[in-house]
Amino acid sequence: MKIIKNIVAIFSILILLLSSLYLLAACGNNEQLVTVYQPIASPPVEISIEQLISDYMTDKAAADVKYKGKTFLFTEITVEEVQNNANTYPPPFDTYILSGLTRFSPRYNTDFDYIGKGFVVDIIGKIQGWQFSRVSITDCWVGVVEGDIDNLPTLEY
Repeated sequence: MKIIKNIVAIFSILILLLSSLYLLAACGNNEQLVTVYQPIASPPVEISIEQLISDYMTDKAAADVKYKGKTFLFTEITVEEVQNNANTYPPPFDTYILSGLTRFSPRYNTDFDYIGKGFVVDIIGKIQGWQFSRVSITDCWVGVVEGDIDNLPTLEY
């Protein structure tokens, strides 16, 4: 009986030592995962929404040649309507900001969660062309110029 207790004790100590060595080996890995952001190749050209809409209303094919697939900066855009995760339940399939005849879609579904109607924003986005009676702009990055995040509508279930 004493031999069995000794074997169990030795076995338990051996397991503790091996576990400690394993944990210490894992701590030796100082490698950290860091998200590497890709910079924009060149600063986007600023264009007014009014000019963009005017060009598309005049000649959609010529405007596509001039703008489609290119990234531009739009400043001081007033948000007329927003569909985002913060004011819609269940969360929407599609997230966007509407301003006049322009529809802005974010890079990530939650990027517009803190944007509300009446906000003034600067947006960098890629023009997709005339779609569904609007100019569609995707992969948008947004910066709030003016707006009160505390007065966003609350989500009610």
